[in-house]
Amino acid sequence: MLLLIGCWATFSLACSNEKAIPTYANLYLRYDQSVESLKAEATLFEGLDEKNKQPKDVPGGISFLGGGMDSRTLPGGVVRYEYERPATLPAELPFRFKNNKGKEVEFMAHLPKIEDFRVLDLALSRASGAKIAYSGTPLTPDEKLVLFFGDANGKALTIEINGPSETSEITVPEGKLTPLANGKAQLYLVRIQTLKEEKMGCKATIQTEFYSKEQTVELVD
Repeated sequence: MLLLIGCWATFSLACSNEKAIPTYANLYLRYDQSVESLKAEATLFEGLDEKNKQPKDVPGGISFLGGGMDSRTLPGGVVRYEYERPATLPAELPFRFKNNKGKEVEFMAHLPKIEDFRVLDLALSRASGAKIAYSGTPLTPDEKLVLFFGDANGKALTIEINGPSETSEITVPEGKLTPLANGKAQLYLVRIQTLKEEKMGCKATIQTEFYSKEQTVELVD
């Protein structure tokens, strides 16, 4: 009897020391203000670490905003869940799926936005730069703002502004606009945030992108 108890204790200890295999969730959100369209994508993997993870699917799939998502199998066996609808931007954007123990896990996403933006000077100086103010919260350390320019000659230019920022004003550095031609240009902003969250045996990377409406601006020397 003592031998059996000893064996059971050893077996229980081995089980308790066994490392749980985590689930990795890649969650992506994009909102396009110009057409009021919301897009979401989600993929799942599992493995002892990021380098050795394998594609994973779950019974019942992944839900978004309380409803199901379409799914498609990509090369390599990755199952990508997709959602795209015309919509106003909800304040809360929940993803839900079941973990390895069959319990529902929820990752609540929020998409930082830009209501509007304006150039604080009469024009954007190609040589000395300029300031742009936007309606929205200041950038956090996990955010960046990307400015997309297009001039009258079809030349495109992007400028990245990394957070954090103290205000909702950004500065276009001196000389950054020199590749563009003087005159009218198109400009829109993309606000990008990347967060990591872990709960109930699942590790999520949540990336959000907010695309502002395009505006016409003036470029001068």
